[in-house]
Amino acid sequence: MKLIKLFFLSFVLLGTPQAISANGANLNCVEILDLENSKVEKSLIGVWSYEIENSPFNFEQGKFFITERDGETTVALQLDNGVITAYDVVVKDNKIWFNINNEGLKKVSILLVASGDLLKGEIYSEDTSYKITAKRIIF
Repeated sequence: MKLIKLFFLSFVLLGTPQAISANGANLNCVEILDLENSKVEKSLIGVWSYEIENSPFNFEQGKFFITERDGETTVALQLDNGVITAYDVVVKDNKIWFNINNEGLKKVSILLVASGDLLKGEIYSEDTSYKITAKRIIF
């Protein structure tokens, strides 16, 4: 039942007209990954509540959704005014990398490492990096 709720939530959020689709440069670390052997670690699937330490971004806390369908991983961040869809999503073991466009223009790269129901990592912008933590709220 939880899996059905997750897919329903992600379908509703990703299908909204407010979703921001993005295409841009690849994440720098993507080139060093063995993409043929990459697959979504089931421990990454879910809805996560996140917080960015000392964040200047307009999404310093909120929720994001990690789903997998037909072997493709998707990530979406839920904001007060809509949804940002991640691009260049790469999964390797218990790690996930993806990019988003902040305010439509600025590329932000996010790297997260899973440990049970917690994710920890960093957000990299053109200026600096910030720590991010997340806790799973729905499986």
